[in-house]
Amino acid sequence: MTDVGIQQGSSESAPASGQPLSLAGFALTLAILSIVNAGWLGPNAAGIIVPAAYAYGAIALVIGGLWDFRANNVFGYVWSISFGCFWLSLALILQFFAADLISAAGAKSFGSAFGAYLVLWGIFTIYMSVAAYFVAKPAVIAFSLSAFVFVAVGVTNIAGPSLHWLTTTAGYAGLIDALIAGYVSAALVINSTSGAERLPIWPYPYGKR
Repeated sequence: MTDVGIQQGSSESAPASGQPLSLAGFALTLAILSIVNAGWLGPNAAGIIVPAAYAYGAIALVIGGLWDFRANNVFGYVWSISFGCFWLSLALILQFFAADLISAAGAKSFGSAFGAYLVLWGIFTIYMSVAAYFVAKPAVIAFSLSAFVFVAVGVTNIAGPSLHWLTTTAGYAGLIDALIAGYVSAALVINSTSGAERLPIWPYPYGKR
């Protein structure tokens, strides 16, 4: 499983895979966002999402995606760079644009627009879930959970506070998603450095060899 999926290691002459870094950045940043969505942090502490999204979410995922581009890992660079751009856009919206947009259009209109943006990301993640079927079983689960999180939080923003419970549910789903992504990142690093499959990643047998 080399050019389309998760790489466990590389030969001396082959470009390194960026997947361990991308997955680590995704897992940590999603975990922080999901803790907020689940209601474990108060509103005043939610600002921690912005620096995390900039520093580890966006940067780590884009760098990892560029490594995968060099390694000709199509699945790897598409999802990594796309999600890196998502974290960057989320941080920019929260830090610089949300207040002005709410002031100009009203909270309800902003919520609907932001919710639609998240739902569109959910659609993107759904087709990445289909592609993940040719990579590994944890990848399918992780992308499917991500799609649910996007759609659930998006619908909540569109519908308003009456569906707040859906955001809470998405928070717990996101924590499970982050745990899976973190596990795969750890497995790739540990397996690569140990030279043996210490932690399984359960690859599907349907991808290119």
